[in-house]
Amino acid sequence: MLRYLGYEHEASVVEDSVRHVLIHTDCRTKDLGGKATTTEFTQEVIRQVKERI
Repeated sequence: MLRYLGYEHEASVVEDSVRHVLIHTDCRTKDLGGKATTTEFTQEVIRQVKERI
């Protein structure tokens, strides 16, 4: 949706942050084989976004 609204950079930051969490941490929700809650996963993604902005 961010890209659709013209926020290309912001969309890339969110995308890269999610990718980083999935590749470089063990923070995964149960549907992805992990033990984290959706809140924990979201907090980790937010932490990554903050590091990138």
